[in-house]
Amino acid sequence: AVEPKTAPIKHHPAGGRVARFCVALFKPENIANNQTVILHALGLLHNALPGFNRDDIKLVAENLLSIMTATNVLIRTNCFQTFHSLFSSKTENLTPVLAGKLITALYDYRPDRSDSRQTIAWLTVLKEGHLFLSRYDLVLCSAALPKLVQICTQDFWSSERLDVVSAASNALKDILYECVQPCCVDEREVEKHRVALEKVLRSIIEVLSSAPFGHAATHVLVILAIAFDITGKYFGETLAPALATLGTRYDPHASNRIQIEHAVLQAIGSMDTTLVLRCIPLSDADGKIDLDRTWMLPLLREGLQQASFELFNAVILKLAYQCYIAWGKLKESDDSKNQAHIFELLCCQLWGLFPGFCRRPKDVSNFRLIAKTLGTVLNDNPDLRSPVLDGLKELISHLETPEERAEVGRFAKNFLPRLFNIYTTKPKGSYENEVRQAAFEAIQAYLSITPQPVLDEMFGTALQQLQEKAPGTFLYDMLFDIVEQLALYQTREKLEEIYERYITVILKREKKQETVAKTNANVRRQMKKALQLLREILASENEGCVQFVEAKLGNIEKLLIGTLHLSFEGIQAPRLACLKLVLEKQPSVQLNCKLVTRTIPEAVTTFHVEAVKKENVAVDLLENLGQRFDEKGKINEFIDLVIAGFTGDTQLISNTIWVLRGILQQFTGSLSIDSLKFMLEQVLTFLIGKTRMEVDAALNFLLLYIRSLPIPLVSNYLALIVKALSMMQPDTKRHSRLLVGYVYKKLCKRFGAAEIIELVPGNDETTHKRLKKIRKDMARAKRNRQEQQGGDSKGDGNEDDEDQEPDFVSHLQKKSLTIDDILEDSDSDSDSGVENERKSRKKASKMETFIKETPDSIVDLADLDAIGKITTNEPVREDGAEGGSRASGSAQRKKDPNRGFKTAPDGRLIIVDIEDYSDSDEDPDDALGYADKAKKRVYDQEDSDDDSETEGQGHATQDDDDDGPSSRKRKAIDALSARSGMTGASSGRYVAGGKGIHRPTAASVRSGYSGRSTVKSTKTAKSNASTGKEYRSKKASGDMLKKGKHEPYAYVPLSRNSLNRRKRAKNAGQFKSIARGARKGAAAGAKKRLLKAGSKRK
Repeated sequence: AVEPKTAPIKHHPAGGRVARFCVALFKPENIANNQTVILHALGLLHNALPGFNRDDIKLVAENLLSIMTATNVLIRTNCFQTFHSLFSSKTENLTPVLAGKLITALYDYRPDRSDSRQTIAWLTVLKEGHLFLSRYDLVLCSAALPKLVQICTQDFWSSERLDVVSAASNALKDILYECVQPCCVDEREVEKHRVALEKVLRSIIEVLSSAPFGHAATHVLVILAIAFDITGKYFGETLAPALATLGTRYDPHASNRIQIEHAVLQAIGSMDTTLVLRCIPLSDADGKIDLDRTWMLPLLREGLQQASFELFNAVILKLAYQCYIAWGKLKESDDSKNQAHIFELLCCQLWGLFPGFCRRPKDVSNFRLIAKTLGTVLNDNPDLRSPVLDGLKELISHLETPEERAEVGRFAKNFLPRLFNIYTTKPKGSYENEVRQAAFEAIQAYLSITPQPVLDEMFGTALQQLQEKAPGTFLYDMLFDIVEQLALYQTREKLEEIYERYITVILKREKKQETVAKTNANVRRQMKKALQLLREILASENEGCVQFVEAKLGNIEKLLIGTLHLSFEGIQAPRLACLKLVLEKQPSVQLNCKLVTRTIPEAVTTFHVEAVKKENVAVDLLENLGQRFDEKGKINEFIDLVIAGFTGDTQLISNTIWVLRGILQQFTGSLSIDSLKFMLEQVLTFLIGKTRMEVDAALNFLLLYIRSLPIPLVSNYLALIVKALSMMQPDTKRHSRLLVGYVYKKLCKRFGAAEIIELVPGNDETTHKRLKKIRKDMARAKRNRQEQQGGDSKGDGNEDDEDQEPDFVSHLQKKSLTIDDILEDSDSDSDSGVENERKSRKKASKMETFIKETPDSIVDLADLDAIGKITTNEPVREDGAEGGSRASGSAQRKKDPNRGFKTAPDGRLIIVDIEDYSDSDEDPDDALGYADKAKKRVYDQEDSDDDSETEGQGHATQDDDDDGPSSRKRKAIDALSARSGMTGASSGRYVAGGKGIHRPTAASVRSGYSGRSTVKSTKTAKSNASTGKEYRSKKASGDMLKKGKHEPYAYVPLSRNSLNRRKRAKNAGQFKSIARGARKGAAAGAKKRLLKAGSKRK
């Protein structure tokens, strides 16, 4: 007997015991005295609750709601995290009914709006709950949505906290996409939720009428745009007042103009066009165009879809005709040329809406209403042809049913002759040429829906006109293009006639025939047209073309092979395309037949032609042939056919190397070791040549060879490669220096720079220098990469790698995956005043709790409503001052209202400008002139604490007891002294003084580097100051020796300026001038000694 399959277990078997254990910990005595145990239990439930069964989840949820009434904010926050993990896990153990009850119960635990952290956490939990409901029960979800949306729009959007406004907007965005959009899949689904969704939309719309352009204006407009996009198709009447409001409040100079335009654009794309133009009409009450509403025209052109031709005929065409008449009247007057230009632009913009009306129209049957007008515009208005042609192409591409194709196709007799006339008219400028190309594309599209009798009639007429024109003329070429397009829809017999009359004789250059041009230039153009016609026939899937190709394929193959020697330059691309199509029609062709053996050399020969490279014809053709050789294990024979090009000229050799590179890239796994070695040896032969073109191709091949093949295989020929690179000609090496550098870098990365350097000949000094530089660059890059990886590992990992939301939703945050991110990102500081500097340096060690109460209204903590009065933000009284009591009992510090600045009797702040003394020798502390020495600048705040311990023994007892800023300042200055060499007398360190090199200089006196203390050292330095003036000679220049004193030397005093990077050159110049003066004096002294010695000899 077959055992019945048991349902998979969806909950943990130990979940019941864990649930009862955790619930037992939620006792009142633990809540009051042992909150750590409760927090640990909540941490366990945070991860384990989704794995419980339904009854245990219900039990734990009830107890969590009971302990959330406590005044401890930390417990409430962890409960929010637990519920968030339960909803976001999408567990099946939580029933939709229980989730709905939990959501309803959580509304009673809504915190006060001023407590931004708790508010955002509560909102995030409710949002996740609704997303959970949308997955399992859309009916329950839609019924619960209006209450949450109303709170977000009417309460949170009016909050003064920007983080609350942003959180509400993100919640609404997720709700619209995850909850509302599934309800708007089709008409049947919409009817189930219509009442609830209308309430949701009305809550969003009502904000526009109250205060739409406050600090939350951007958020409101973005959410409204999302609502238009999702629900506009089925709730157009509900959203119409909002769209009308946007239209009346549009201002081209407003800061939120772009957001309004985006919202209107979404409404145009989803709502009915008639309703949109009724909300924001383009005309005034008299039926004339309203110039203030013309900002709608570009939006309509971009967003229109599923519109109606009846609306275009009734509204747009009338306005366009008004502008056209006004344009014609005003352009005759010299005074009204500017107004005429305005109406001209409006007329063009209104006609520019036609492609939008052709984008999936809902009433193709009404195309007859505008067909005559379109034909008239094509004939009489060259400036308006472009939008009409674009609209026709757009319309034909969106026709879905045969009835729609037949409805538009029956007007082919009216449109095709006009399109033919436009295309066969010689253009006079670039704009007319673009219109011609658009007309040809419209012809191609319209022929696909034209009835067969009309096609046969037009083909006969066009062919007759073609026979009457002389080959080589502009009109002949244009008619040939039209015949080419019409021929694709003809029968096999007519195609055979075209083939014999216009393809065979032209490709064979039988000039005796009437249809063949007499001059080579015209024959070349004719051959190109004939090959394009043959290419279109071979590629077409129409019944007549398929039958013709099956019957004439062998003849076409012989024709293409036999006319190779008769071809011209410039026709290689269509010729190779024809050969490729012929090969595709013969999947079982022999590899040694003429078609293959002659196609490969032709593809290699024309590999460099721009037209061939643009269409990628040669690459595709050679790849097709290479796959056929590879399938039969004859890839070496394919290489032999390609490598025959090495016997040609420089261009053919370069093409052959490029083709070999493509073979190496495409068939690496199929090539044998001998084939790879043979290809490398052949290419390296041309690498040491003198032709730049060949060397470039060889280097590209070599770079791919080194990069793609395995290291052991390349290492066998490493010495050969390096030797060839060293033997390159100086001219080609200099010309291809970038490619050579890439090759060397790749070799060094794969094999190491040391090994490559050993293989380079010793006489190639340039390469050795280059490799050494590459080795240094690689080492530097490796160090930087290691440092960057080390820095990333030490960091918090909060990189700005978040994907940006598209379009105008970019400023809304992404949906948070965990509630911890929200609790960390939200700001808990109050908005009143500037933060105290001392507080900003310290991180909050614990979450402070405040009770929002006044002396008149005391909060009863036993009441359930007290939850909203307990906040994590310091409450603000109505007068702007901070009020409320701290539940944590921390003392409240008084803030200095003047923030440390002095005030004048009239209330003005006295702020002294502090100059930058970093580049001067003046003592900044003395220059500031503070009465209180505690205001002195702290030179080094980092080492102050470290030096304070070592300096403590030398200071007086009053310094030990003093813990104010003055004490910290002295410690910081002592720390600076320890590094720079200036110390106090009490520390026993070196003090400048005495004679010679030990004497204190004037600069050191001014900077305070030689002082024992702030006052005493100044006196000592001034008394011992010696600048060397006593050595100066009064009768001559320079210094002189004095009895009983040291020899005179020039000393450069130490100064902080020596450490200034900006004055590095200036400081270095001092030493240069001293050395230069010394050399000059020494030279002068030597000269005098020589003269003195010579005089003595005499």
